[in-house]
Amino acid sequence: MGSLVQSAPEILLPDRKIMEERLYVTDLCTIFATIKQENR
Repeated sequence: MGSLVQSAPEILLPDRKIMEERLYVTDLCTIFATIKQENR
């Protein structure tokens, strides 16, 4: 059981990385849309 708990973070890490990348892309899109609206 101890080994299962130790390996859990390694399994969760890739998902967290993907989530962070998605948030970063979403932030870029939001900033880009805001700049477009301000330029009108």
